[in-house]
Amino acid sequence: MQDSEIHKLASRIEELSTDLGVVLRLIDEEGKSLGSELPCTIPSLSVALAVNSGTRSTTSNEGIIISVIPIIVRGKRFLLAVFGEVTSDTGYKALSKIPELLVRGI
Repeated sequence: MQDSEIHKLASRIEELSTDLGVVLRLIDEEGKSLGSELPCTIPSLSVALAVNSGTRSTTSNEGIIISVIPIIVRGKRFLLAVFGEVTSDTGYKALSKIPELLVRGI
């Protein structure tokens, strides 16, 4: 992926934050944001666990719940950082956005 595509992806992910009630950031495998500034620092252990295990890692920092989720987009590895509690309601809100995202061509 080119830098412009990565920036566009990061922006679109961040746009979903309002709809889902959590803050979303696309980050690299070092825990650095590829879009807007992070609400708080992500502990390096959480990033390392997500990268090395290939599964979600959840922790808290500064009173904020942080989940780090490995994702692959067009063959490139990224991490999705979720700041806030992910509830079943959050999941249903995310599922309801899928048709719109498909239409937009993500």
